[in-house]
Amino acid sequence: MEKRFTDIVSFVKESKKFSAGNNIVLELWPLRKKEIDELKIFFNIDFSDYVRSIDDASVRHALKHKNLTIEDFLLIDVITVDYDFVCYDVDQKKIIYSKKITDKRRTNNGERNFYYVEYIQTGKKRMAMKTMYKSKIL
Repeated sequence: MEKRFTDIVSFVKESKKFSAGNNIVLELWPLRKKEIDELKIFFNIDFSDYVRSIDDASVRHALKHKNLTIEDFLLIDVITVDYDFVCYDVDQKKIIYSKKITDKRRTNNGERNFYYVEYIQTGKKRMAMKTMYKSKIL
């Protein structure tokens, strides 16, 4: 029986338990009109029916190699909508978003740059997470 997930946190927690090859996907939300219009300019694709998604493999990769916490995944919406910088790789059908976020809980230099990388799955009409990471701002 297929397990259904309704929120990012439970999906990320469960993804940590899986091994490779599960291909479990959580569809997050449809793209906004602003995104659809902007992406069409660069990729010449109609993104009207596309949804943003994450899968267990990309979650595990980000948690293992990219210094993320489970709570960091809640920032995907902020990073992809209110980004400071975006880079479109038309040849690889990839998009890289960057956003500076201040963590008020940290006393010394709580600013971090978050990067969210996704790629276009045209057959599935998804904007799929490739990886996500953060770095300190020096």
